[in-house]
Amino acid sequence: AYDVYRVVDEYLGWYMDHLPPETNLLVVSDHGFKVYHKMFYFNKWLEREGYLQTKVGTKNWEETVTRRSKEISKVQKKVVLPPWIFKLIEKMPWIQPLAYAFYRKVVKRFFKMRVRVNMSVDYSKSKVCFPKGTYMTNAYINDARRYKDGVIQNEEEYRKLVQELVTKIKAIRDPNNEPVVADVYTKEQIYGKNAPDRAPDIFFELADYWLNGQFHSGDIFVKNFINNKHDKYGIFLAWGPDIKTGEIPSKHMPDVMPTILALMDLPLPKDLDGKVIQEIFQHPPIIKRESEKQEIKNILSGIKI
Repeated sequence: AYDVYRVVDEYLGWYMDHLPPETNLLVVSDHGFKVYHKMFYFNKWLEREGYLQTKVGTKNWEETVTRRSKEISKVQKKVVLPPWIFKLIEKMPWIQPLAYAFYRKVVKRFFKMRVRVNMSVDYSKSKVCFPKGTYMTNAYINDARRYKDGVIQNEEEYRKLVQELVTKIKAIRDPNNEPVVADVYTKEQIYGKNAPDRAPDIFFELADYWLNGQFHSGDIFVKNFINNKHDKYGIFLAWGPDIKTGEIPSKHMPDVMPTILALMDLPLPKDLDGKVIQEIFQHPPIIKRESEKQEIKNILSGIKI
């Protein structure tokens, strides 16, 4: 990992040396990275709590893999195991750490194989789903008003289920009485009143557990070493003739766009959530606001007839 950082630093240094003198440079990430030592199998918890049901077969489940997983599958051979193997592991939990260590240190390293269980979510019988993948921090309510196999029929049922899940997920504790998540949010708390229709319904703020949506575990709590996974805090670096030297307190992602607009001497739309990060400027920026005429023009330009 340190070698990668050195290479990135070399490229960044070259880039800074070759920028025009009047140019400001921002380096921004949408998340940070962290090493996790514990994993929580969220879909298995949903199944135990009666919110989710599984079925044999992975066809529909495979359609939801991330782009990264699709690229990995091109170079790794996939081996699908029957569900009964994992049911057996549940009855003999001492086998799991040995099996996982063998898979991670031998199978993945020398044979370039991925092992998957031949099991997927039965959407027609599930109220909630944690999307497939080894990284996700949200869950979807299987709302019949949005999804073809939805089982939640109306707003009252939807709101009741969301509140029930928020309460239960916040209360999940591991065998050492440690919380699995730091906090839980509804989509309205994240997006406001105008949340996108297909947005996740519940969001999690991670604590010391990495959340996994797969089914290849005999237990829902697993001690594991997982590196290069997402963390809450990303980076924000600014450098250039208009930027002063120093550090600033943590800011929010929506603040990046108005800051870039201010650096480019462009007007800010009226409906922005973020604010200009004025602490980074050598001199207080002159913040322009979009005129009502320009706002109407922008709205009309987005209308298709």
